[in-house]
Amino acid sequence: GDSVLIGSDYVKDSGTYNKELVSAIGCRDSIITYNIDVLDAMTATQNLVICAGDSVYLDGAYRNSAGTYIRTSQDIITGCDSIITSNLTVEDAIDLWAEDVNVCFGESFNLVVDGADNLSWTNSDRLSCDNCPNPSGQVNQTTTFTATTAGCAGQQESIDITVTVFNEVQIE
Repeated sequence: GDSVLIGSDYVKDSGTYNKELVSAIGCRDSIITYNIDVLDAMTATQNLVICAGDSVYLDGAYRNSAGTYIRTSQDIITGCDSIITSNLTVEDAIDLWAEDVNVCFGESFNLVVDGADNLSWTNSDRLSCDNCPNPSGQVNQTTTFTATTAGCAGQQESIDITVTVFNEVQIE
């Protein structure tokens, strides 16, 4: 922390300090009383999460690497130091990939999604499971299924897969 010079002594603790002044001819002239109040530094910690490829402005620069960043500045009112610690985490981005499926009427299908293992599905009542990466199923008409997973920094990532059903062609 900081200190204050009182006479020839540096003081860094709160308290009352007296300094005796002596005149030019060596006589005791007066006593000055100093009331020192030491204020604690203001501190704050923030935990930040960004996705790989993103950046955040910290300590005067854009940051895209995981780590701890510390910024010290002086409070304009008290003059005390303010210390902000930023813990930055960089998560891998989720990139889902899938292909649409074509089937003939009455055939079963498999949906395949790459990029995540824990998925939840819309229209799961038509699938073999509601939270797996590669369910099978059967539909009688063209249907779109949506797979959703927790993405980077708490965002939801999703992908649509359309199962197109071709009706039987009758040749006469």
